Amino acid sequence: MSPQKWIRETNAIGIISKSSKYGGGTFARSDIAFEFASWISPEFKLI
Repeated sequence: MSPQKWIRETNAIGIISKSSKYGGGTFARSDIAFEFASWISPEFKLI
């Protein structure tokens, strides 16, 4: 499932997905990004 479809299907807020040849990507609010980073690496939460 693409990020754009997931955002559309779940009515997600705080996440933006852009398709572009230059400058595209999936972006999240800082609190969402930090929680995701701590899920991937528990050490990140301790810093």
